[in-house]
Amino acid sequence: MKKARGLNIYPQEDIKIGVTYEKMGHQKEADELLAAYTDYCVNDKSIYQPASMAVKYAYENKFDQAIEQLEAFAAKNHFQYWIVLFMGLDPNLEKLEVHPEYQNVIKKIANRFWDNHNRLEETLKEKKLL
Repeated sequence: MKKARGLNIYPQEDIKIGVTYEKMGHQKEADELLAAYTDYCVNDKSIYQPASMAVKYAYENKFDQAIEQLEAFAAKNHFQYWIVLFMGLDPNLEKLEVHPEYQNVIKKIANRFWDNHNRLEETLKEKKLL
């Protein structure tokens, strides 16, 4: 659908759309979107790349690899709060909840966000910008 309409937006959502097509029995469309998501993950140069790869690996039932990618993401700095909010709601990551390291790595990600947030807040207060 996106391709037919010339839409190349929100490639990070292709996996969710692909899974939806897959559940509806539209495997060809699902495969195209899942392949597009893989291309997006491989070529992503942002700090979010490991988080995207974790979703891909979780979808593929490669749970240890997904956790490794989440660990890599947990070491990143200055990511947006939405990642903390929505990571726990991502249906593709739900399967990881049974992994013994999942809760620890999710907590690391949240802690990293709040540590960065608090440092920034202190800096802004020191500069009387807050």
